[in-house]
Amino acid sequence: MELYKPSGMSSVVGVGAMIFNLTSTAEAGEYMCIANNTVVNKVSVMYLAKPIIQNTRKSVTFNDGDHDRKLTCVSDGSYPTVTFQWSRREEGENQVAVIISPQSDPNINITTTGNNSTILFRNLTYSMQANYICEVNNVAGNATVEVRNKSNLCLY
Repeated sequence: MELYKPSGMSSVVGVGAMIFNLTSTAEAGEYMCIANNTVVNKVSVMYLAKPIIQNTRKSVTFNDGDHDRKLTCVSDGSYPTVTFQWSRREEGENQVAVIISPQSDPNINITTTGNNSTILFRNLTYSMQANYICEVNNVAGNATVEVRNKSNLCLY
């Protein structure tokens, strides 16, 4: 029995079994099992990779009244495509993360393009000091990163 991929990859496998151990998206595609010069079976094989979050800062400091500060969350090497979700968790024990959106907070804007999601804070105030969590999901798994958004407190 021979395993054949139309792009040119071919290998001889044991009787009655096809085992795929893909290591990259380039190996995904349609495979055919050929026995005695006859196509016995066709199968489509996908490469799944859970999200990995790249190069994210662990904290951002702002002054009360600052404008247009950004946090960016970048997922790399994941397949298939990912979805992003931002949430906010107040500092302190037993605080629960709450999903945030521009509808829930008019001082933020969230832009997601491909493997990149950015939260833009407008008109920052001391009350926006919290931990912001970016969660990235696809069918292969998920990844999260938590960034502390802290204020420089000025006492007069």
